Amino acid sequence: MVKLKIILVGPPEAGKSTIANFLSEAIDYTNYEYRPTPGVRILEFDVNHRNTEVELWDCSGEDKYESLWPVFLWNANAVIIVYNPENSNHIMELDRLSDHFIVKSMVPHTNALLVANCKDPTHKPSPPDFHGTLASITHVHANVVENGDLLKSSFEKFVTSISDGKSLINDDLGFLSLPIQ
Repeated sequence: MVKLKIILVGPPEAGKSTIANFLSEAIDYTNYEYRPTPGVRILEFDVNHRNTEVELWDCSGEDKYESLWPVFLWNANAVIIVYNPENSNHIMELDRLSDHFIVKSMVPHTNALLVANCKDPTHKPSPPDFHGTLASITHVHANVVENGDLLKSSFEKFVTSISDGKSLINDDLGFLSLPIQ
């Protein structure tokens, strides 16, 4: 059995726990009452019926937990950065998150995923003009209510690419991928 540790990070109120709950089928993901995650929450589940066990670390986006980031990253195989593209503060925070969780970590760029989690399913923002590290990783537009099955399918492809040791490119995730400028 392949075991993967995947870190789920992002600014506060980006929807990390909603996505973690949905992907792991842990609890109801449609509860819209915001409750910040204290520190980290670890969910374990199987993916793809391929003998792949995922340990998903749903990490708090609050600054007071930044000193714990090296602990979160210890032995991580992949990183998923979640942000709400409707929030300009989230977009500004992405460089700092990618710098710490991708550039300064031992996680390869190919094992990183950037998820634009639109809380309003009618809002279809165009992708920000990313540069550097953010431009080099796969970017997915998601809303668990609107296109949850496609998000789950993309996540399974992401996990499979990591467990198989393949490089993931935007085309591998189908039409959910946004063009990187």
